[in-house]
Amino acid sequence: GLSVFDFMMHLITQAQVQYPVIAAATAFNLGAARGVILDLNEVTAGQGGDADKRTSVFYLLARWVTVGQWFVHTDDLDRVPERYLAYHTERIREILEDPKFAIYDEFHRTNGSVSARRVVDRDARENGKFNIRLAIASQVPGDFDPQFLEEHVATRFILSAPENTGSLAQAFGLNAEEEHLLKKLNGPGPHGSPILALLDTREGPYRLFCSDPVPLEWLWALNTTAED
Repeated sequence: GLSVFDFMMHLITQAQVQYPVIAAATAFNLGAARGVILDLNEVTAGQGGDADKRTSVFYLLARWVTVGQWFVHTDDLDRVPERYLAYHTERIREILEDPKFAIYDEFHRTNGSVSARRVVDRDARENGKFNIRLAIASQVPGDFDPQFLEEHVATRFILSAPENTGSLAQAFGLNAEEEHLLKKLNGPGPHGSPILALLDTREGPYRLFCSDPVPLEWLWALNTTAED
């Protein structure tokens, strides 16, 4: 029974209550920061309609806040006033020349977020022309779309494996010898952290079983074991 005007006011008021972080003028500036981390743990919890919508909103907001300024073109200079042209010409040149990394950790939290996954898929297709490398991390291969892995992921690092390695081997297309190496991925130890690296290059595929010799201080400082 609401008019269109009243219904729109209801939606706007509801959005202001649910998303206060975007209900006011922007008061956030990264300045010249070279590395930025945004923790989305509190705003991407839960599953289902409202939780998935909230996850989509905040993943896309975080992406824009942290890396949105990277998506520039030299064509953008056509719209810059003359007095600012020299500054923005140098700024855009530096942005396009610098190698950049966008990293999504705990990617399983986007499982119900079609919007976030669609944007990540597009970034995987187009980031190369902006000199951006995309890294995505999660605990199990089921957190990734099989088509996404096949089409966009040329470098994979496997750090651990379940006791039954069949599904993992199938997801990454491993042969019998490579699957056997999965059983040696048993976490950090005196000789470092074992890693199975799968690299698909223009010269052909490379398969490396290597170890990351993390110093003892790092093992202590960066572990997530409660008793330690």
